[in-house]
Formats: sequence, structure tokens, C-alpha cells
Amino acid sequence: MNKIKHLFTCLLMGWLLAACSEVDLCESPHPHQGTLHFQYDWNNQEASKPDTMGVLIYRVVGQWKRLVGVNTTDLTIDRRDSVCVPVGDYKFVTFPLDTTKFCYDELRAFMEGISAEQPLQEVGIEYKQYDSKSPELRKTLLGWDDYNPYALYVQPDINVLYYDTTQIVTIGQDQALTQRFTPRSLSQSVDVNFEIHKDIDDTEFVIDSVWADISGIPRHINLNNGHLDISKTNKVMFPITLTNASGQPADTYTNKTLKCHGNINVSGIVNVQQGKGESEDDVRRKVYGPGILQVIIYSHTKDADTGKLHKRKSQGIINLYTPLAKARLITVTPDGRYAIRNGAHGVINITARLVIDGSKIQSDNEGDDALERWIPTSSLIVDI
Repeated sequence: MNKIKHLFTCLLMGWLLAACSEVDLCESPHPHQGTLHFQYDWNNQEASKPDTMGVLIYRVVGQWKRLVGVNTTDLTIDRRDSVCVPVGDYKFVTFPLDTTKFCYDELRAFMEGISAEQPLQEVGIEYKQYDSKSPELRKTLLGWDDYNPYALYVQPDINVLYYDTTQIVTIGQDQALTQRFTPRSLSQSVDVNFEIHKDIDDTEFVIDSVWADISGIPRHINLNNGHLDISKTNKVMFPITLTNASGQPADTYTNKTLKCHGNINVSGIVNVQQGKGESEDDVRRKVYGPGILQVIIYSHTKDADTGKLHKRKSQGIINLYTPLAKARLITVTPDGRYAIRNGAHGVINITARLVIDGSKIQSDNEGDDALERWIPTSSLIVDI
């Protein structure tokens, strides 16, 4: 995998370098250049740092642009100790450089174009997105039917999105400059909590596993200020950990309650959007778009006569308008286009009970708000 990632990074660097004049690699002095080194202060985040951080080197007067890759282990720059750049006033931006997870189309257009027509203020990178059936998506769910197909998926194991930028930095003739970055995470670790209540009056069954799908993940990050574009959102799948009434991480035939917990590391979660002319109650009844959670529950029953196990799946969906409003994960900018996260950690508590019998999810309104309820989306009884 590391070899593949390195190949992709080399290809990315190839077309970016080809778009501009040659990069001087400081093997001999030059009277009109300075020398650049980069250092990173990870603030105890080394365990999750990317293998390679890209650095956009942008001279704001004279339109000189470069993208280099910095090895986060030895701090070499495109396998060299340093890079030479013409004298001038520069802005630097650093971000993960990994074409297996991110799309750099806007950055490429910026590097190849005229800055007046493609200003840095409008340039960003995006998470790559995939169809739920794509073989490149690192998790596909057996029998999954997507009832909120407004957007595609990001990878379920997306990395922490690190980012830093600088004010204008002047590089003088024969100057050796070490530019220090303190990357901050634009990601949030978000816990999702809810309960499953099993109706076993007619049929005893065991829940084997649960997966969830949450929508409203901002895909686009602005490289000038780190803002998240809330008009471009995706979905992400993630596993749910189950804990039974006895505190054990497994279900039994007679157990009636399961505490459910999931955790995702995402750029944020956009709440359900209010359209023109819609009331708040209209918004809270939506099951399409951002701010929606879907679950798929895999379970089994046992034939009393033959002992044969019958595997089943059930799906449900819920509008998270109220839980997301309470969680306050992000703050939207005054123009309504972008968002910034409210801290590195957030919690979504869903009070509506998810009630399921031996064959399907049932609608239940016993949460704090009658509009916050689970809706069964499918009821399939199949041998898998």
C-alpha cells in the first residue's frame, strides 16, 4: 500500500511540476534565491500524522507557485534536504498529500492557471467520493439499500485532516529560511449513541452486528482559510459497538436492550437543511439530504425444530435535526456557505428508541420529541 501511495504522490507531483518552471534543488548557490526547509510541530499528534504533507509555496507578487511533498519522518522535500525559491513574499499552505484519499483538481487548476482567474481564496481540496457498490470503497455492506442517495460516500477510515497556513513570509537573497508548521486537525471525533429495544414476545432473536450511515460530511476544504464548504457533503459508513443489559459486548436471545455506540473521525456534520418556504417541522420530517442517520441490523433466529439459523437484516432511518442541534458540532459562517468545527470532539445522543422485533424495525415515538423517530425502511427476511 505504501508503494502505491508513493506512486500516486509521484504522479501528482509530476503534473504539478510540469505545469510551472523548474524547481531548483539548492545544489549550488544562486544570487537571486533563498533556501527553504520545513519543520512540523505535531503537538503529540505524531501517531496520526500523514506519511506525506504537501506544501503549497505561493509567491503572491510575480505568481510563482510550487507544490512539494514533505516526508513527515525525515523532513526531506521531494527526497532532498531543501528547496530553492526566488526571492519574494510568500504564503505557505500545508495539508495531507495522498491521492488515494483526496482530490486535488482545484489545486491543479490553480497551479496551471492565472491567479487572477483562479485565486487562492477559492481553491480547495476534497475527499474522494465513491458509490456504495464501488470496489474501491473499503467497506461494502451485504444487502445494503441506500434510502438517502443524495450524495456519495467517503472512505470509512478517512484520516485526520491536518492543515496549517501562514501570513506573508519574505524570503531574501541568499536567505536560509526554516518555515515551521503547527498543523491543526480540522476533523472531529464524533460519538454517536442510541439504544435498541428488542421485542421478543413472539420470536427470540440475536442481533449479530449493526452498521450506520450518517450524511452531511463536508467534502471540500478551502486552502486559504480552512473553511469547510457545507454545500458539498457526503456520507460515511461506520460500525456500531453493542453492549447488552449485563454490560457484555454481545447479544443473547433473551436480552431485550442494547446500548449502541459508534465513533467517526470526520470534517464535521451538517444538519438537515431548511428550504425556502419550509417550516421547522417540515425540516424535522425530512429523511433525505444531510443530517440523516441510517442503520442496517444483521440478526438471526433459530428454528425450534431443526436448530437451523436464519439470518436476517433490517434497515431504519432517522432525522437528526434535534440531536445535531444539541451537539453543536459546527458553526456556520455569516454568509451561510462555510463552517468551522466547534472543538475536536462531539457527541450525538439519539433519544428515540429503536424498537425491533424478529423481522423488522418498528416506528417508535418515545423520545424527547415526537418528531424524532426511527422509520423502518425495509423488512427483508432472507437466508444469507
